[in-house]
Amino acid sequence: MSRLVFCAYSTFIISIIIQAASLIDKCPSVTDFPSTELRSFSEEDFAWQYQKSLVIAFDTTGSMEDDLEQLREAAIVIVNELSEREDNVIENYILSLFNDPYVAEPFVTTDPSELIARLNEVVVNPPNSDCPEPAMQGMKNALEVAYPNSLVFVFTDASAKDFELFDDVADVAEPFVTTDPSELIARLNKVTVSGGGDCPELAMLGIKNALEVAYPNSLVFVFTDASAKDFELFDDVAGLIQLKQIRAYFLLTGNCGDSTAPGYQVFERIARVSDGQVFNMNRDEVRDVMLAIRFVLDPGFVSLFSLDFEEAGSNSTDIAIDPSFTSVSVALSGMMADLTVRDASGDIPSGELFSATNIKIMTIPASNTVLTVEASAESAYSIRITGISAIQFRFGFSSSTPRNLNETQILPLRSQPNILSIFASNPLLINCMFQVSFIPVDDDFQVIDMELKRTSSDVYSTNVINIPSRPFKIMAYGVDTEGNEISRLLSTGIGITTVVVSCSTKCAIDGTGFVPFKYDCSRYYVCIKGVQHARSCPIGEAFDVSTSSCVSSTGVRCFRDSCLD
Repeated sequence: MSRLVFCAYSTFIISIIIQAASLIDKCPSVTDFPSTELRSFSEEDFAWQYQKSLVIAFDTTGSMEDDLEQLREAAIVIVNELSEREDNVIENYILSLFNDPYVAEPFVTTDPSELIARLNEVVVNPPNSDCPEPAMQGMKNALEVAYPNSLVFVFTDASAKDFELFDDVADVAEPFVTTDPSELIARLNKVTVSGGGDCPELAMLGIKNALEVAYPNSLVFVFTDASAKDFELFDDVAGLIQLKQIRAYFLLTGNCGDSTAPGYQVFERIARVSDGQVFNMNRDEVRDVMLAIRFVLDPGFVSLFSLDFEEAGSNSTDIAIDPSFTSVSVALSGMMADLTVRDASGDIPSGELFSATNIKIMTIPASNTVLTVEASAESAYSIRITGISAIQFRFGFSSSTPRNLNETQILPLRSQPNILSIFASNPLLINCMFQVSFIPVDDDFQVIDMELKRTSSDVYSTNVINIPSRPFKIMAYGVDTEGNEISRLLSTGIGITTVVVSCSTKCAIDGTGFVPFKYDCSRYYVCIKGVQHARSCPIGEAFDVSTSSCVSSTGVRCFRDSCLD
């Protein structure tokens, strides 16, 4: 995203801070919604906090051996810390392994002469010290396209380096899922790295497999030293991220030598749409970086602000911190990154700083203040401002004003009225929420502001709104009971979706959404003397088998098993 767009974004945030005093007048008086009607949402209302997945997607090529050891060390620390917390939000652990062994695709033909010709074309590489070989992968590739009851002849002068494929492992293994953290550690200790020589790797498929089994609002950590060969899977991965609101963090120790290639840029795109981040580091920094960002696993974790710049440069951003926060973290990623955080008096507050050449992560105890974040880098760079707060929000879209969260869905619906509503985890701390804004994930449109109105003691909703055609994130603004401004980045990327209802003898809904609909049996198939016939009727009417005529669809059985009865 261009710097110009984000400068406008920063100016927008600053103007909101300045105008907070005047906007507080938009909050309804206390008598409008008596305090007896206000309630804190239960654990069931915010069940997503108690069913998150911790996902690790790991590149198992041979060059990742040092990374694997550092991951093991960091995982032990993090898992032990989580296990000691009564409010641990991690429900299960997912390990997704990916690789791309240099094994050719099987040659398939029905013509024996073509087989002989192909054999005559085969050349062998000069001998080298790489022994054993990935024989099991070659067998697996062949078996996948072979007919049942086939015969396989294997010719080699070396053992199989990938003997672990006997049971389970392939180019992209099925994700390992467990609710027991000790099983995750045990599985990590069994992981072996092998292969290599072929860069990039099948990273996107490994990520996609993990996202498909992860809980909503989960966190994904991707470890690789290569770009993604299968970058064309971006839409699939981005769709899962939008639907499940998952954050993805990339811990990279290489990029196949080209940070401008599509296979590397797809990591940046995934991080941007998921509100995660890409960290480029040395192999001996993997453990420390993962430990430095483990605050994202805290149950009180919220996002305040995100910036992505496509060019080198510097930026200064002010951000209001309301009293519900106990700490704030600023993560900067970019070549030769430099970060300074100042409090409202201009001083540099004390805190924990992780500093590497391309990464700066500052965590400080901060509450009820305005922080100034000064950042610069000699390449494209990203900034994520997050914190630990007693106030979290949920949101949802619906076609009419909802009474509760269950009457909404995460994604807005195409060709339907859309109302955006937000729900606070602790409304007793909030005077009101007065505005939401749609922020473009890319520089596709200008920021869109919408007024929020309290529609019940616990719910704030917009009027019917127009949904951008391009992905966006949701910012929300309000005032707490002490008159302090509240601001949150509520979502990862959001995209409009379509729910399709198709009916034959049965109905199926393709899509996810809470939207009322009706259907008409204006055309269906009936069995007349053993022959299936199509019968059409005007909209609102159905073909009545008993009278062989079109009648009002009210009370008429719409579907029948045609000539199968």
